[in-house]
Amino acid sequence: MFNSEELSMLTLDYFKVEMCASDVCELESQNGDHWLILKKQVLVPREQVQHVTKFSYTFLLFHRHSDAEGFHYQTEFLNVLDVILEIINHDDYRLKRRGKTFFDRVIAMYA
Repeated sequence: MFNSEELSMLTLDYFKVEMCASDVCELESQNGDHWLILKKQVLVPREQVQHVTKFSYTFLLFHRHSDAEGFHYQTEFLNVLDVILEIINHDDYRLKRRGKTFFDRVIAMYA
């Protein structure tokens, strides 16, 4: 389940939130691309489960262009901030943005 800090990043004004549930969120970025973010618990070997005090998660990022039919795997990150920065960086590249962009504002807000 996304925690409150993760949700605050996923619902930035930069994105149009198409759908957001407990561990999956679909966003539309400013260039019209769609992004699917899945929060996935890291697997723990059976013999170590009894010693786990806190589970770890990774975030899978899938992507599709506005005119594409399905999502394809983009990458995997350890935190939502990196996911958000990847999406914004992708938009900046596709939209040929130069200089200071929303990427820099997000860095200042969360880093």
